[in-house]
Amino acid sequence: MTTVSNTPALDQWHASNDGITAATADSLVPEDRKPAWCEEVAYRGATAHSATMISAPASVALRRHPGIPGKGRGHLELAVAYVDIRQCLTAREPHIGLERWAAADGSRQKIAGSEYSLTLDEAEELARTILLAVATARESMTTSEDE
Repeated sequence: MTTVSNTPALDQWHASNDGITAATADSLVPEDRKPAWCEEVAYRGATAHSATMISAPASVALRRHPGIPGKGRGHLELAVAYVDIRQCLTAREPHIGLERWAAADGSRQKIAGSEYSLTLDEAEELARTILLAVATARESMTTSEDE
């Protein structure tokens, strides 16, 4: 009879069925290894490797996108863009998440196709380009008013 240690292999095999069958994402990253911006660790897929560290989101109201009428007159739950920092446990650096939530089927939902995952360089270039567009638009408004 083959044994591993002094216990018969079949007994060890049966005992191995009592192993770990579930894990919380937060247990995968020790507190001292989480970046200061990390609010939670969540699974983005069905494997432990899909665990992702996520910051609390910042939100920007999107007033030109459909919102949800509130319970009282004059109340509207605005559409928003959420921006957060994310880093997969296997990634070398974080990335910036951007997604749009607006009215869909009577509730605020993430709009299909609106989620972007940007490298830090891409996010910086996009921010610079948006600021340049705003400055150019405002400059042309000032020029038009002066004429």
